[in-house]
Order: sequence, then C-alpha cells, then structure tokens
Amino acid sequence: MRTTLSLMLIALVAGAPAMAAAKPRDPVKVSSPKHAAGLQSLVIASFSVAFVNEKTDAAFAGSKRQFKAMGSIVKSKLVGVGDAEFQAVTDAAYADFVAKLAAAGYTVGDRAALIADKQMAKARYVASGARGSVQFGKDAKGKALFYAPTAFGASGLFEGETMAGSPTGSGFGGLGALAGLMSGSMAGTQGKLMYAVMNKQPIINVVYVVDYADAERYGGTFAYQANVTTQASLAVVETVSKVDTYNAKGALTSLVLAEPVGIGGDFGTLADTTSGGKKVENVLGALIGGLGGVGSNSYSSLTFTADPVRYAAGATQATAVANARLVERLASLR
Repeated sequence: MRTTLSLMLIALVAGAPAMAAAKPRDPVKVSSPKHAAGLQSLVIASFSVAFVNEKTDAAFAGSKRQFKAMGSIVKSKLVGVGDAEFQAVTDAAYADFVAKLAAAGYTVGDRAALIADKQMAKARYVASGARGSVQFGKDAKGKALFYAPTAFGASGLFEGETMAGSPTGSGFGGLGALAGLMSGSMAGTQGKLMYAVMNKQPIINVVYVVDYADAERYGGTFAYQANVTTQASLAVVETVSKVDTYNAKGALTSLVLAEPVGIGGDFGTLADTTSGGKKVENVLGALIGGLGGVGSNSYSSLTFTADPVRYAAGATQATAVANARLVERLASLR
C-alpha cells in the first residue's frame, strides 16, 4: 500500500503544471512614483541617521484580554560606541548620498537658502545627537540617538524629527501633502513644503535607522507559547528607513526600504545580562503559571558591546548600500 501511494503521488506531481517561480520581493516600496518624474534639482531639507541603543521586543501567547497570555519580553542595549562614531557614520552617509545623487544626474541645491528663507522663520531645531524613539512594530520599540550631518550646523534636526516609524504619507499633492510630510515640527514641516511650492524647488528628506540586533518573535492568540530570539545583526532597518521627495507642486513620492540592509561581520558581542534575581522570578513565574492555569512571563536582558571601529565601518557600509538602493530607484522614476 505504501509503494502504491508513493507511485500515485509521483504521477500527480509529474502531471501537474509547472509552478511559476516566485517573484522576487522588491527591496524598495514606492508610493506615488509619478510625482518623482522629471525631478532634476533637489535640496536635501532633512537628513538624519538614528542609531538604536535600546530595544524592547515582545511576543505573547494566548488572549491578553483574558489575562492568561504568556509573554516573552527581551530588553537589550548597545554599549561601547558613542557620539564620535555616530557622527562620523552620519557624515560619511550624507557625503555618499550627495555623491550618488550627483552621479545619478541630479543637481543638489543649496540647503542654506532653504533655512534662510522666510518660510522657515518659525522653524525650531534641536542639536545633533538628540535622543528619540523608534517604533518597529506592534510589539517592538526602541530608543535611539538621532544625528544630522555636521555640515547642517545648528539647524541639523528639526524639532519633532527625533522619531521614526510613524505611517508614511500616501502621496497626495499640493498643500494636502503637509499631512504626510516626514518629521519635523509643524512650523518646520510647513516651512519646507511652502519653500518647495513657492520657489518651485523640489526637496528631499532622508531618514535611516541603524539597529544592532535582530529579533524573531513567535506567539499569537492561539499559540501555546511565546518566544523571542535575538541575535546581533548590524543593519539599516526596513520600513522605518526611507526617502521622501516633494516636487515643485508639493506632491509626495515616498521610497521605503522593504528589506533590511544587513552587513555581515563581527561588530561586537551579545551577552545575556539578566540579573540573578530576575532569572529566579522567571522560573517561579513559569511554575506558578503552570500550576495555577494562568499566564506567565519571561524577561531577559541582553547587552551588545560593540567594537567602535568595526561598528562604525559596518554602519558606514550599510548606509552606503541603502543610499545606492534608494537613489537608483529614485533615478528610475525620472
């Protein structure tokens, strides 16, 4: 019987039509590409690199509404690397981005003229290196340090620019694009948009998020267990890293990384630094949960100690690859 069944399966497979090869995933998601057509001159209004230095990744099994969900929560932090490396990576990423725009045939306009324009009179700024937040997803968030190029001086970051992960605008034109304009305080946001429209000068905004650890989460309402697996992984993160352009009519085109730009290598060490007391609590929680029929939680603390030289080199390489990927796609829309 087993042999007959095997032969039947072979015959069915042999007689089935060939399946088309899976279409490769597009590494860049583009919204409203038509608004990037014909762009020639661009002013880089915003350019920021967010370096994640704290993260919380969580997964839950069971229904949280019934207070029986079991959770796995991992908190991690980055140490061993700081301001000097972050600023150097940002400056290198900006210089490379400008060079790639020029190589693609774009003229890079004078940002100083934008900052000095009357439309920007009410804009407020914060210093490079400001602390902010990143929302990776429903159960993943982090803290980050946001840096602007040294060339931007005191007007490096617009107030309100120290966050990443908010929904991307859908690409509506004219003054309506104000609602989707990436980051910045309302005054800075409106000023950049009005500058583009009033001066017939397209602008471009760039934000990259550099992460040090990748987490895989398993769980769900009908799952019996929840797990979070974390590994060191230096990368420019997808979804929250993007380029936005606004044409002379104020219409938005958004290009978002749909896949991370990861760089292989040894950039430091990832270690479990959960305190002894917390480990005991995890064990007791699991025992109580098992005996009492209620959910239990597992908490872990991890520390990624970076080698500053190798981290900076890897992050610089990752941002250069992200630049190439996004500029190439932007140029293809022209």
